[in-house]
Amino acid sequence: MKLDDKFNASIVLPPEQMFEEYEEDDLLDILEKQAKDIVENGKRNSQGTFTWSNGSKYVGGWENGLFNGQGIFSKSNGTKYVGSWKIIDGVTSHWNGKYYDEDGIIKYKWVNGELIKQYKS
Repeated sequence: MKLDDKFNASIVLPPEQMFEEYEEDDLLDILEKQAKDIVENGKRNSQGTFTWSNGSKYVGGWENGLFNGQGIFSKSNGTKYVGSWKIIDGVTSHWNGKYYDEDGIIKYKWVNGELIKQYKS
């Protein structure tokens, strides 16, 4: 398994395992299982950060390689979407959130997947 070097996700031990002593091989087995849970069949599943070569960045939830749940998608020009995403028919959609321009001014607002407000410049 190879994680993309631009994807970062947290791997933690459950509280009941945090203070146990481990042999190195046992600890590696635990971490490998968690890493496989994060990236299943080559698709991201978990909370994580992905940065594109053009400077765009997503921080938030992933399911089957798609944005899902709470997240922030920001572009290198300073625009960003902050809110939730939902997978509908295999496609990630804005769900509840706001899109901000490069000056931090709200331009669009989504509620339950519907674009309900487009703000004028």
